[in-house]
Amino acid sequence: MSFSSLNIGASALLASQRAVEVAAHNVANAGTAGYTRQRLAIQTSTPTPGTQGLRGDGMRGTGVAVLSIDRLRDRLADVAYRSEAGVAGASAARSSGLSRTESALGPYAQGAPEAYSRFLAAWDQLALTPADPSARSSVLTNAGGLADSIRSSANGLTDVSKEIELRVGDQVGEVNGLTASVSRLNLAIKDAVSSGSVPNDLYDQRDSAIDRLVFLTGAKAQPGNDPTDVDVVLGGSFLVEGVSSYEMSVGADPLAVLVDGVEETATGQIGGYVSVVNVDIPSFMTQLDSIATGLRDAVNGLHAQSTDLTGAAGAEVFVGDTALEFRLNPDLTEAGVAASKDGQPADGNGALAMSQLRTMGAVDGNTVAAALRAFGARIGQSVTDAKRNATIGELGLAGATEARAAVNGVNIDEEMVDLVKYQHAYSAASRVITVIDEMLDRIINGMGGR
Repeated sequence: MSFSSLNIGASALLASQRAVEVAAHNVANAGTAGYTRQRLAIQTSTPTPGTQGLRGDGMRGTGVAVLSIDRLRDRLADVAYRSEAGVAGASAARSSGLSRTESALGPYAQGAPEAYSRFLAAWDQLALTPADPSARSSVLTNAGGLADSIRSSANGLTDVSKEIELRVGDQVGEVNGLTASVSRLNLAIKDAVSSGSVPNDLYDQRDSAIDRLVFLTGAKAQPGNDPTDVDVVLGGSFLVEGVSSYEMSVGADPLAVLVDGVEETATGQIGGYVSVVNVDIPSFMTQLDSIATGLRDAVNGLHAQSTDLTGAAGAEVFVGDTALEFRLNPDLTEAGVAASKDGQPADGNGALAMSQLRTMGAVDGNTVAAALRAFGARIGQSVTDAKRNATIGELGLAGATEARAAVNGVNIDEEMVDLVKYQHAYSAASRVITVIDEMLDRIINGMGGR
């Protein structure tokens, strides 16, 4: 019997105590976002060699040694998650932006298409009662309503674009906060590792920040020059390089993302919003401009072929070179509405000629009514496609999250089993020390009294 036996028991006590602490830490953070399950790594301590040149019992064990507390992290699962996160962020942003566009336009089917139908109906009524002042007033009222409806749609698209630009600005501010956090964590981890510590919780904080950066920007994480560092790269620019971070900013006309003054193509959620502002909304606006100018030219052309109550050729009904500028000619009066072909007040053939709009290919070879329907259908289809892609992205991200959680996540049942196991191990180690203490006491103190 030797005092080394006490050291063996003490090493078992220490290992069991550390294992209980790790299990308790896991349980405490079971609901913490980004937390990675930890496990205690132990092995037998260095044995005592036998006495050289003498027969004996060989090397003797000296107990157990605690090696480290390890994170159960799968890097391949991280790569898969971040790949899905960038895609999911972009598709979710595009779905949100296009849905906002549809909302801003309101019930489009009851907007411009219906206003156009009322406009044509007013001309039909004027053809029947060309001398009726109320019929002329109705033409002006419905022409103004049609112009307002088209201009309102254009303003709605512009407003959505501005809203998204503000949202991108807010998210760029979040990105800058995250990149500063990652660079600080790189430094803190470097300092901890150099002092011999294993900063698992700092690793978790850094990984969570990088996950969010990827979701927002689609950036890539890669090993830094120092083994403890993680760099974050967007396109050809560093967002984080070791312990340094670089500012992201927003450019305008068109909306752009700049890293340290250099324009880069972001994907992720920011990239999705940029795509809506730079691609989708301008495309919708171009189509709406074509409708406005086609309608303007067709109506003004037909109106000019008729005469008003003064005998003059019909003036312009609509003015404006874009949908945003499209409006009723403010100089057009009831008397200036050209409803006659022969110059007589009772002649309604000029107003009747406006019915040609129903079949005229005024907008890129299509009728105005068909172009208005196509515009609404295109926005609706774009929103539907974006929502479907967002759902696919969500499912992909959910699958990657679940796969990563199977490795990283805390299972409460497993931790409870470990707690009971290490509790019994601690009790057994305590009993070992008690037995050895009693034996040594018997040898040291008991033998002296005989």
